[in-house]
Amino acid sequence: MSQWYCKLGGAAAGPFSRDELDYLFHRGQLTRDTQMRLADERNWSSAADLLTDLFPPPAAPAQPARQPVSQPAAEPAVAAPAKPKSQPAASKDESDAQRRRKQLLLGAGIGIGSALLIFLLLLLLLTFGGFGRGNGFAGQGGQGTGVGTGTGSGVGPGSGSGTGGGNGSGTGRGTGGGTQATVSGPRTDAKPKGGGAGGGQAPSTGAGEKTGPGRAPASDLAAAPPPENSIQKFTEQPPAPAAGGSAAGSGDGSFLGGGGGGGSDGTEFLGLKARGNKIVYIIDCSGSMAGQKLANAKQELIDSIKRLRPQQSAYVFFFASGSYPMFGPDGPVETKLLKCTPANVQKMEQWINNFNEGGGTNPRESLLAAVDLRPDVIFFLTDGGFHPGVADEVRTKNHGGEAKVASINTICFTDRSGEPVMQKIANENKGDYKFVP
Repeated sequence: MSQWYCKLGGAAAGPFSRDELDYLFHRGQLTRDTQMRLADERNWSSAADLLTDLFPPPAAPAQPARQPVSQPAAEPAVAAPAKPKSQPAASKDESDAQRRRKQLLLGAGIGIGSALLIFLLLLLLLTFGGFGRGNGFAGQGGQGTGVGTGTGSGVGPGSGSGTGGGNGSGTGRGTGGGTQATVSGPRTDAKPKGGGAGGGQAPSTGAGEKTGPGRAPASDLAAAPPPENSIQKFTEQPPAPAAGGSAAGSGDGSFLGGGGGGGSDGTEFLGLKARGNKIVYIIDCSGSMAGQKLANAKQELIDSIKRLRPQQSAYVFFFASGSYPMFGPDGPVETKLLKCTPANVQKMEQWINNFNEGGGTNPRESLLAAVDLRPDVIFFLTDGGFHPGVADEVRTKNHGGEAKVASINTICFTDRSGEPVMQKIANENKGDYKFVP
């Protein structure tokens, strides 16, 4: 198929297929005096000299009769219906996008607030919880009463042996002649025992104390050796829960993390953010993308894939005049999305860096194949224009059937020539549009 270059707005653009030239002609951007050439030629000529079917010679006798008939028939079918429909749909879907962003921000705020509250509660439990109460006998003194979950030890005047046990939480005080006993540390199954001057121990999961009227000086307690089965108090705090998820959840705290109970993770490409675990990228590799422009797009693509988690899946299409699925055309084509494990990410990165093609701009086949994979999110990047009928085909295929509708996010890369169609695709498929200069 012949490829053409045209001078539009004082600058050379292309390459364009014949369908794209027809589209430019009906929009009024391609006139008789437009300078153009074939892709394999260097000399420029007027459109009237090269496209005689679109611009018949003025002297032809049949020309005046054909012109009034052909133009009114073509314009209502292609150009006129497209403009009044695209603007109301854009404004309506833009308001929907703003509403989704507000809901997203509200949900993120609620998640962060919940995480902070849970973190504070855990901190309070670790700091003040677990003070146990215990009871024990010291010599012939009275008997301490109470409940506790700590392991305690005590010394006091008198002779003989004493035993003690407790269950519960908090701080208890004995009423006998025993002296202070402190409890701390994680739970132990050691049996209570005592001896010598009297004392007692009880299983514990926290920290607490038991005191009696015959309290010994602090210096005596400090000098006394720890009981055989005493447990040292731990000082490490548990890790704080990540923002955006609960302490017991699996959320990652990112801008679109799944939160405490699970859910889908987030993804980002060239500043566009979306929620999903199945991601498909469609990247323009036509002749106009050659050089540094394509290199920049490839690097952004690799960076986006590397940010995905191993439980997320990804797939890549390149397109020009045709479609190039992942690992083709020089190797076996992958037929499904791949988990983003380190090995798979490395394989995708190598293929992306080594891929080089060229040609026209025809994303139709790649877009329809991407929808067939039933992903959560599609990112679509191009630097050129294409036939507007592709947008209608994508909408019909994406919204048909019982499967979930994919969110299609579109990016015009350094060139706005395809902006109307790209905006329409995003608006009609729950996505966002962005121009990246």
